[in-house]
Amino acid sequence: NRTITGTSMRNALLKAADAVVEQTSGLKGFFASQLAFIGKRTGSTEVYTGDLYFGDVRRITSDRASALSPRWSPDGSKLLYTSFHRSNAADIFQIDMRTMQRTSFVSFKGTNQSARYSPDGSRVTMVLSGAGNPEVYTAKANGRGVFRVTKTSGVESSPVFSPDGRQLLLTSDVAGGPQLYIMSPSGGRMSRIPTNISGYCAEPDWSTGDPNKIAFTMRMGRGFQIGLYDRSKRAAAVNVSKTSQDSLEPAWLADGRHLIFTLRSPNQRSIWLLDTESGKKTRLSSPRMGEVSQASPVLRR
Repeated sequence: NRTITGTSMRNALLKAADAVVEQTSGLKGFFASQLAFIGKRTGSTEVYTGDLYFGDVRRITSDRASALSPRWSPDGSKLLYTSFHRSNAADIFQIDMRTMQRTSFVSFKGTNQSARYSPDGSRVTMVLSGAGNPEVYTAKANGRGVFRVTKTSGVESSPVFSPDGRQLLLTSDVAGGPQLYIMSPSGGRMSRIPTNISGYCAEPDWSTGDPNKIAFTMRMGRGFQIGLYDRSKRAAAVNVSKTSQDSLEPAWLADGRHLIFTLRSPNQRSIWLLDTESGKKTRLSSPRMGEVSQASPVLRR
C-alpha cells in the first residue's frame, strides 16, 4: 500500500489520481497540476493560482495594472510575470511563493516580457526591446548575466527552452509573417520549423512529456486554433483544437498528450483542457471565475 499526502484533502485526492494513472499507463499524471493564470475578477488583470480544476484559487498580485504571462519555476517555488504596475513600461518580476515576496527580475529601458525558466530552473529566457526591436535574451535564474541571443531585423517573441535545455524555440517574423524557429541559447543561426500549415504561427510550447511535440497558436481563416507539430514525423502540423471560437495560448501538461489553452469569444475568455489525440475538450474554469487566460501549469511532487 502507498500513502499519499498533499497540501489539502483535495490535493491528496488529485495526487492519488495521478498515482493510478502512472501505475496503470506508465504516463505521468497531471491531475495535481497547479495553475498560474491571469484573471480579471477585480476589474484589472492580476495573477492568480489554483489547481487544475480551479479549486483553491487565490489572488497573488494586487497591482491594479496590466499583468501578463505568469510562469512557474520547475519546482513551483517561484513565479515570473510581466507587470506595468511601477510605470508605463513592462517590467519582469519574480515572486517567491513560499514568502510571497516580490522582487524585480529585470527592468531595462523598453519592454521586458515573456520570461520563462529552463527545465532545470537555472536559467531564464525572455524578450527585451531596449536595444531597439524585441530580441530574445537569457539570464541566470537570479536575473544576472543577461545575454542577447537573437540579432535580427525582425520581431522575436515567446521563447521557450527545449526539454533538455540545449535549444530555444521562439517566434520571429524575420522572413515575413510570424513563424517558429529553433536556435542555440548561445546565439547563432535560427532554423525554421516546417509547420507548413499557416502563415501565422506563434506562442509555442515544447512538451517535456514528449519532446517530439510542439504546440502553438496559428491563424486559420479569420480566427486562431492550436496547432501541433510532431518532430518525429515528416508531415505538416495539424489543427488539434478545431473550435468554433479562437483557441490560443497552449501549455503542455506533464503527460505529453494533454494541454490547456484559452478559448476566446467576443465577451469571454476561459481555460480548457484538450486531449491532443482524441480531440476531446473539457472546460476547466467556471463562469463565476470571470475572464481567465494565459494559464501556466506546474506539477509538484
